[in-house]
Parts: sequence; structure tokens; C-alpha cells
Amino acid sequence: SVAGGAAPAPLGGEGGAVAPGAGAVTARGIVVRRRSAVLLAGPVSLTFPPGGRTALLGPSGSGKTTFARVLAGLTAPTSGEVRVDGTPLPARIDRRTSAQRRVVQYVHQNSADSFERHRPLLDQLAATAVLLRGLPPEKARAEAVGAAAALGLEAELLHRTPDRLSGGQLQRCALVRALTAHPALLVCDEVTSALDSASRERVLAALPELLAPATTALLLISHDVSAVRAVAREAVVFDDGRPVRHGPVGEVLSSLESEDARAAPRASGKRGVR
Repeated sequence: SVAGGAAPAPLGGEGGAVAPGAGAVTARGIVVRRRSAVLLAGPVSLTFPPGGRTALLGPSGSGKTTFARVLAGLTAPTSGEVRVDGTPLPARIDRRTSAQRRVVQYVHQNSADSFERHRPLLDQLAATAVLLRGLPPEKARAEAVGAAAALGLEAELLHRTPDRLSGGQLQRCALVRALTAHPALLVCDEVTSALDSASRERVLAALPELLAPATTALLLISHDVSAVRAVAREAVVFDDGRPVRHGPVGEVLSSLESEDARAAPRASGKRGVR
């Protein structure tokens, strides 16, 4: 499990920092099998304490996104469960209460597709805090505008409909929407993939500050090593549907770089490159 972390935050509502009862979010023995394939061989057992910053690394197809979807209730595991503060969460999001839906917020690289095309973005961003936290609409809008500004989005953009924003702008809007839920765990799956260099740097700099007041834990799934170094404290590596390495981010990245360096001459030799 991922070690460390602060004590659980107070219970929810307007006065609570994170989702009601949200201490550590824990995945226990997660395996995902389907008739035609094993999507996550596992078993995967990881704990994300309040305030934790974890990167999930590994090659494409290693099960990272499948694991993220299990945490969010979008893919039901064949075995295992997700718990918050020791209490199991329903496997599917449509069986979770509003309070339970707050616990894990998932932002994926195609999140732009999740917005209603002809509804102003600010209304959509604020709706999360209204529905999941019970905030008054005006307060929810103010929170959304503040988070958007921290991520480099001007307030004027939020009054537009999604079809008038770029993919990178919508990616940041999806991040704002998740942040306004004050989740116990925010899962970011390649969230900087659609951003230009300046926007990427802005997001990476702002994320820790935006997460800190709610003691929200972060799981960052990324192939971007510089993003991982900037944000994460711990790193987990998946390979072939299983966790194969876990530790402080610097040690894990150094180990992976050493493996790549050793493998490069062998790969070059097989290709006939000298």
C-alpha cells in the first residue's frame, strides 16, 4: 500500500472538506476478467491516504485505465472491492449514493466527450458541487470559476458551450468539475495529453494547491515522466495487468531508466544496429 498521509478530514456538506466519511481509499484484491480477455490480472491492492500523491506507470495495455475505471465504479471487478475508510463502495457507480459518488472522481483523456454540447459550461461545472455536496448554485459557480482561473481558464470561457472550446480547454474544464466535488481520491488519466506546453505547466503547478485544502489524494496515470516527477511522491508500475514495482517516485523512475538503458543495446543488436 501507499504509506503515509494525514488524518481523515471532517465529514461532508458545505463545512466538510472531502466526501462524507472519506479517509483512505483502498483497493483490495482487484481482478478484472472477461470471457475474451483478462483486463487486469492482479490481484491489485493499493491504498490512497488523504493527501497522497501517487503515479501509476506502465506500458499501454498494462491495466492502468481498467484499474482507474474500477476505482470510479465504471468497470465492475470480477473479484475484489474498493473501500473508503474501511467501508466497501458499490462496484458500479449507478448503485452509489451521491455521497459515495463524491469519493472517487475520474478525469480521463477523452473527458471532453462527457459534456452536454449545448449547455453552458459553468452550469455543468457547478452542477457537480450542487448535486454531490449540496452547495447553493451561486457558491458552486464561484468555486468553479476560482478553480478554472487557477488552471488558466478565463471566466468568460465558462459561459460558452463546449462546442466553442478547444480540446485542451475542455480537458481543464473536466478537471475543474472533478475538483469541485472535493473527492477523497482524484484519478487523472493522461489529463495533460491535449494541453500545450504552457497550459501543461500551469496545470501541474496548480494541482497540488487545488487538492491541498480538501486533503484529496491524487492518482496520476501518465506516460509523461516530467509530469510524474513534478506531482507524485510515490509511484506504482503495472506490467501485464499486475503491479510489479512500488516505492518513492525518484527511486522507481531511476530503476525504470536503468532497465531501459540495459535493454537498449540488446534491442539495437536484434535490429542489426551498431
